[in-house]
Amino acid sequence: MLSKVAKVFVASILSVLLLSSFAVAEIKVNNPYENVKWDSFGQYKGNLHTHTNHSEKYNPSALKPEQLILEYSNRDYDILAITDHNTLTWPWDDYTKENSLKMLPVQGNEISNTHHLLSLFSDFNTTMSNEKEVLKQIGEKEGLAIMAHPGRYNASSKWYANLFVTYPHLVGMEVINQGDRYQDDREMWDKTLSVLPPDNLCWGFANDDTHKVEHIGRDWNIFLLPELTEEDLKDSMITGAFYFSSISTLENVVGCPPIINEINVDEKLNTISISAQNSQKVVWISEGNIIHIGDSVNYKNAKGMGSYVRAEIIGEGGVSYTQPFGIKK
Repeated sequence: MLSKVAKVFVASILSVLLLSSFAVAEIKVNNPYENVKWDSFGQYKGNLHTHTNHSEKYNPSALKPEQLILEYSNRDYDILAITDHNTLTWPWDDYTKENSLKMLPVQGNEISNTHHLLSLFSDFNTTMSNEKEVLKQIGEKEGLAIMAHPGRYNASSKWYANLFVTYPHLVGMEVINQGDRYQDDREMWDKTLSVLPPDNLCWGFANDDTHKVEHIGRDWNIFLLPELTEEDLKDSMITGAFYFSSISTLENVVGCPPIINEINVDEKLNTISISAQNSQKVVWISEGNIIHIGDSVNYKNAKGMGSYVRAEIIGEGGVSYTQPFGIKK
């Protein structure tokens, strides 16, 4: 028989093992919408990738800055960046009275001698061809950066992941660009998310990459903001408090894409739930694979759940996409 001391020792070991099993079973969700107050925040429509005749000098269809701004204003956009190639088309006062249009202008350009990068919220401009040096200098200017149309290139997911980990002001990548012309964009997003830490994911963006008027209004971002200010917009882009919508990733659309009313993470039930208007189904994706279909997913029990999960909300009018939720096991 075991001595009293041995029994105490065995009981202690069992207690440690039991506590360890609970610790292993605990799952932490990195929720980009954690601080969103759905009942009071505004949903602001924005496009962060456009061009004018300032850089498209040999494009007869290119719009003048004042024409581009007016086109987006007439389509009820709230946020717009003009990102001419290696050219700062700024300030807007040179082209229009911005306050009369009720849009928030974003300073920026598209760094184009590297893997194309959107440089935003600063006057940084360069013809350098080294991505790391470009990103370093954007950070020194307190700007934000987005990798443009990754489906155009042959870079690896690990290459992207290293940049996202090294440069925190590199907030995301375009996953829908100019009517979804690079359909590998979302595949690269999923591959990159799969190798990133669940608490350091990269956000997805949808942009028109406008070179002519026909490019306008097919893909956009919806920023969830307390107020329509540059400070709140930057915070939304850093934390991932936005979603994006497209009418170009679905055929024969009728109406408008789904509008998200609320996203709720229930840590007791281990679920992420979505309420949306104009929604026909919600598809949940992890590691690039569909793991569940339904308004709610159990992130603890869903088969195929990896280090992140994201949702695509599909309706007759298009598709809306959430940012990824990090799943830390």
